[in-house]
Amino acid sequence: MVGATENAGLSIASGMLAFLEQPDQWRRVREDRALLPTAIEEVLRWTSSATHSMRTVTQRTRLGDQSLDAGDRVVVWLPSANRDAAGFADPDRFDIARRPNHHLALGSGDHLCIGGILARAQMRLLFTELLETTRHVELSGPVVPVRSISVSGPKHLPVRIIAL
Repeated sequence: MVGATENAGLSIASGMLAFLEQPDQWRRVREDRALLPTAIEEVLRWTSSATHSMRTVTQRTRLGDQSLDAGDRVVVWLPSANRDAAGFADPDRFDIARRPNHHLALGSGDHLCIGGILARAQMRLLFTELLETTRHVELSGPVVPVRSISVSGPKHLPVRIIAL
């Protein structure tokens, strides 16, 4: 169960950073709280705290124009998949109203991250609280990224909050 904690925390910090870097999207969700669920999904797509997932091919198959044999290893780079123009219209734009949004930020199917539910719930609670109780949130120092090949996001995200 402790595996659910890392991606949830990174998703929250990365989401806050995304909103700080693109304040127009924060204003949109402030003006229309019904956008919060799609905003959370876009945060997950945009930030992809898990960087990759490796699987072993179980039977001979083709992936695109590549032939794969049983035993071959395949790596999915989640940030790349979540910015694939074949799957997302205007993939390099952070759009909190994006629909559909079939991202792979926290896996899929049998490999769905247990932390996904926790990450979504924590983001919903934090962002709702910030929307209801703050006038302004801004960076107050340098963002320090986590040093990892498995996950990405801010290790430290210093912010200054101005209450209503």
